[in-house]
Amino acid sequence: MSSGHYFTVPPGTRPGKCRDCPKPIYWIETATGAFMPVDCNANARSFPPSATDAGSGLSHFATCPSAAKFRKVR
Repeated sequence: MSSGHYFTVPPGTRPGKCRDCPKPIYWIETATGAFMPVDCNANARSFPPSATDAGSGLSHFATCPSAAKFRKVR
């Protein structure tokens, strides 16, 4: 697994599902206003948000085996 940058997932954020792998993902808004999928079950340092507490996770692009299919090239 990646040991990259961890992102905060706001409290109450509901999980979605990756279109290719079976992992749940959480969509967060980045500083630029884009939305990014976050994997909150990547390792021991990542955890999903609850209704009242924020979660933490890695970009799903760093953990998904099919990430290249979904990356946008700029």
